Amino acid sequence: MGAKKKTKTNGTSGNGRAPSKHETLADSDLGAGPNVPPALTCPSRICDEQSDVFRPYGTAHPRDLLMLQSIVSEENRHLHIHHDGTQSVLLLGCGDLRDLARTLQDTRAKGGIAEFRFLLNDIRPEVLARNLLILHAVSTSAALVDETLARHVAQLWFSLLLEPDTRAFWEDQMRACLDVDWTDSPATSISVFDDETLRAVRHCWQSWLSVDWSVETLLEHRSRYLESHWDPAVRDVTAKLLAQGYVERNRARFGKHLTRARASRIECTAERHATDHTFAVDPASVSAAVVNPTFLLARADGTVYYAVPNLALPFESLDVYVTTESPDSRLFDEVWDWATALRASFARDAKPRHKLSVAVGHAIGFMERLAADPQQRFDIVDTNNLQDSVGLLNLLSLRTTLAL
Repeated sequence: MGAKKKTKTNGTSGNGRAPSKHETLADSDLGAGPNVPPALTCPSRICDEQSDVFRPYGTAHPRDLLMLQSIVSEENRHLHIHHDGTQSVLLLGCGDLRDLARTLQDTRAKGGIAEFRFLLNDIRPEVLARNLLILHAVSTSAALVDETLARHVAQLWFSLLLEPDTRAFWEDQMRACLDVDWTDSPATSISVFDDETLRAVRHCWQSWLSVDWSVETLLEHRSRYLESHWDPAVRDVTAKLLAQGYVERNRARFGKHLTRARASRIECTAERHATDHTFAVDPASVSAAVVNPTFLLARADGTVYYAVPNLALPFESLDVYVTTESPDSRLFDEVWDWATALRASFARDAKPRHKLSVAVGHAIGFMERLAADPQQRFDIVDTNNLQDSVGLLNLLSLRTTLAL
C-alpha cells in the first residue's frame, strides 16, 4: 500500500508542518514536489516518519467494501443501498485497486447496484498514477481482457522488472494518459478530483517516461537504500528466509493440509519471486527484463529514486495452499478477474457504468476539506489502511461527519 503517515495533535512548525525525521537527508533523497503533502489549515500536524518509503502494492486479502456497512450476513449486503440503486464510496489511503476490483466483482455477481461513485484518495501521487494507468488500459481496451492484457497488468502491478513488450505497452499508456481530459463529465467514467491531483499524476507519468535505468542501476540503488534505511535484521532477509517464513506462516494456518511436497513447491515459487523480483514474467525472459519505472518515486525535478523496502510476496493473501495451483498462477488468475471486473465497470460500453475520481493528499487534511462541503457525503468511508498511521480518534471524528 501507499506509505503510512503518522498524525499527532500538536502545534506546527514555522513552515506549517512538523519537521520529518528524514529532513536531514539530502534533497536528492526526499525531493520536494507533488509527493510532499501540503500544510494543513487544521491544528493537526503531520509527522512523515516514513515519507521516503513506497509500497507499490498491498498484500491484504481483497475486500468487498459493501460488507463494511454493519451488515452481518452475506444475504443482507445490499440492505443500505439507496432506492435508486446508487452507492457512494470514499477510500482513504486507498493503495492499489484490489478492494475496488473485489467490490465490483461481487456486485456484478449479486446485482443491486445501478451506479457506484468512488472517490480514491492517497498521499502518494505515484499510487494514484499507477491506478489510473491500469484503469485507463482496461477501460479503453476495445476487446475483453485477454491473457496478454492481463499479463501487462499483472507485471505493472506486482513486478519490479518487466518484459520489454510490457514496458513498451505501459509507456504508450502513459503518453495516452497525458493527453486525456480527466475532467469529470456525464460522458466520462474516470476523472481527477482537482488540479493539484492532475499536476501530480501527470508529473509521475512524465518522470517515469524519462527513466533510463538499467537493471544493474536499479539493483545498486536498491542495495544502497536498504543499507541506509533499514537495520541489518530487516535488510539481510534473504530470499531463502523470506520463502521459508512464508511457508511456515501457512503451515501454522493449514496444518496437515499443507503436505511436505506441496510446501516445497510453494517455497521454490516464493524464493524465485524474492530472488528475481518478478511476477508474471516468463522465466526464459528474465535475463532480458527491464525496469518497472512505476516502482520508483518522482522528485520535483523529474528524476526518480528507489524507496521500496524488502518486497513482500504479492500472493501472500491468497488461499491457494490446499489447491493444486501454484501461488503465482493463482494470483495471475485473480489479477485477470480484477482487470475484467474493472473493464466491465468503467469501459464506454459498460452496463452499469460506474464513476470514479482520484485525489491526492494527506487523509486527515482531505477529510477536513470534504467535511467543509455538505455535498461531499458518502455511504461508505473506508480507512482500513490508515488506522495505525494517522490516529484512530482523528479517523472516527471525521468519518462520522462524512458518512451518510
